[in-house]
Parts: sequence; structure tokens; C-alpha cells
Amino acid sequence: MDIQIATCVILSAQEAATVTISGEAWDNTASGTMAAPSLMTGGIQMIGITPVLALSGSIVDGVKGINSAGLRVTVKNLSTGSAVAAMIEETGDTPSQVGYRLTVVDIVDGRAAAMGDTLEISVTSPDTSIGMEPLRYTVTAEDVRRSRIELPALFLQEIPSETALLRNYPNPFNPETWIPYRLAEDAFVTLTIYNSSGQVVRTLDVGHQRAAVYENQSKAAYWNGRNDLGESVASGMYFYTLRAGDYSATRKMLILK
Repeated sequence: MDIQIATCVILSAQEAATVTISGEAWDNTASGTMAAPSLMTGGIQMIGITPVLALSGSIVDGVKGINSAGLRVTVKNLSTGSAVAAMIEETGDTPSQVGYRLTVVDIVDGRAAAMGDTLEISVTSPDTSIGMEPLRYTVTAEDVRRSRIELPALFLQEIPSETALLRNYPNPFNPETWIPYRLAEDAFVTLTIYNSSGQVVRTLDVGHQRAAVYENQSKAAYWNGRNDLGESVASGMYFYTLRAGDYSATRKMLILK
């Protein structure tokens, strides 16, 4: 059986130039097989599109010292449906940051990426207590010109084993407070605040949230001490109820003015 192996070299040039490719030509005629195919070259002038795209970025652990072993990065072009993935090699005992590199090549249509394409970057792990919200990035004209993108950092986060409503802080407070919670699975989250008579004072539609820990001020639900009409509420005891999927829990808090 005769087997021919051809090598394809893709060059992405920003301007006209003379390019030389050197090396030893393949000659397998001594064995009686067919000679290597003749060299073929071709060029396509493309604007706003690139046949090759090099992607790089980093994965940051700001939670608990997550080991990078087994992490898998996937970059999907939502505009074309194509995707590439790479495993992250273990680089230490508990590294706080690891890097990754992927390359997208399209030798058929020359469309590895085009200006305006949306890339979705996600990370999966064999450890179910680790998760990350997918990141979306829009390809720019400069990205296409360079055929290279340095993607924003991805932040791994802890996925709790149970959904829970936590104590608000500060408590007592005046006039604002933060209400932390944990989600063991993705859910639509609503926080409802009641006065001591059981009347609804404020409803906070947090929206759809991914499974994660929402404890610090940048992630926890925030209440400014005002009702649904924008009026400041009086001092006293209030209650707040978290609803997330089938989960529901209530805690109390105190406003002191």
C-alpha cells in the first residue's frame, strides 16, 4: 500500500512580501513508490477574517488554592459553531494561576475567526466543587490583523455542596446591607424583604445565577434600605427570604437609625 503524506504550511501576512521556505524535499522513489506531489501554493486576500488564530490566556484561582490538574479549557466560536479544547497540565502543588494556549486553523474556508465573532471560553474540571462562569469575547479588527488574542483571565470559583442563605452584613445596619448566599446548582434567584407585619417592602430580582458562592460585596445581593417606591424604610426588624429553584429560607435583620 502506498501512503503519501503532505505538509501544509499556512502563512498569514499583513502586507505583500517574499517568503522562503527551506528544508529537505521528500523523495521516496527508491522504494518504488510514487514521488512526493509537486509543491502547490495559493493565496487568498482576506479583509476582516483570518485563517489562523492563536489564543492564550490564564486561569486564576482566587478562592482556596485549586490544583490545576485535570482542567480543560474550551474555546467555542458561537458564530461558526467550531470549538477547540486543551488540557491544562499540572504546574505545581496548588498554583494560583496557570496559562493555556490554543490554535484555531481553517485551511478549507480560511475562516478561523472574523471580526465580530463571539468566542465563548469555558473551563471544566473533574472536581465537582470547582466551577467557572463562561466568558464571552468579541473578536476585534485588531485581533484579526494580528491573528492572535490574549483573552481575559478566567476565575475559578468554589461550588458549594448545599444552597444556603447566610447572615446579612453589617447587621444592624443603616442604611445599606449585603445579603450573601450559596448556590449548589444554577437557579433563578429572588430576594424578598418583609417588615415585621409580614408586608412586602422590597423585591430584589437577582436573576439567573450559576452555582457558586456569593458572599463578598461584589457578588452578594445588595439592599439600600429603601422600599419598592424608592422611599427609605423606618428603623425596626425586617425579614429577608431567598428563593432559588426549590430552595427557600428566611432570616431577620435590624435597621437602626
